[in-house]
Amino acid sequence: MKITVSYLSKINDLEKTLKLIDESNADAIHLDLIDGIYVGEKNFDIESLPNYFKDLKKPLDVHLMVAYPEKYLETLYQMNVNIIFFHPKTAENVTNLIMDIKNHGKKAGIVINPNEDIKDYLPYIGLIDAFLIMSVYPGKGGQRFLRESLVNYELVKEEKKKHQFGLYVDGGINDETIGFVKDADGVIVGSFVCDHLDYNEQINLLKQSI
Repeated sequence: MKITVSYLSKINDLEKTLKLIDESNADAIHLDLIDGIYVGEKNFDIESLPNYFKDLKKPLDVHLMVAYPEKYLETLYQMNVNIIFFHPKTAENVTNLIMDIKNHGKKAGIVINPNEDIKDYLPYIGLIDAFLIMSVYPGKGGQRFLRESLVNYELVKEEKKKHQFGLYVDGGINDETIGFVKDADGVIVGSFVCDHLDYNEQINLLKQSI
């Protein structure tokens, strides 16, 4: 299982946190990009974004928590980004956005919130490279894992038997809750790792708990 670490719970100490993640044995860094319109409080201007991440060695998985994901893509295409996740309801044309991301050599992923219906996302299953299940409501780090999100997780697992895509889970992941999603291809972890001095110790604990 891929362990990707998010800095969101340590946004006020961003540079130090990013350096610690980059030097850890995490598989990737999760870039949460929030515009303050779709959800939460704005955390980056797109123009300044590359400056924070340009010297990092690990690949980036990007979660666009924004109202207009299309306007962020050109900057992200120039960065060391592996997967770009977006919320389908924020896109003008979901299929076109998926194909544009893929045509620029990046993996395209969609996100489902705990209160959303998987049936709304089935038309895109055959097009995407990754599916991100939110096990909290997006926009804030340190939240408790919502067990009701496991309904979507199980349904997406069934779809994965028919289509090829990576299944990821984000929110409230720790050494206990990771067992609920042990069949996922990866998890996004924030405070469980970043709220401790030894990042590798926490990452290793997660791997041992699967």
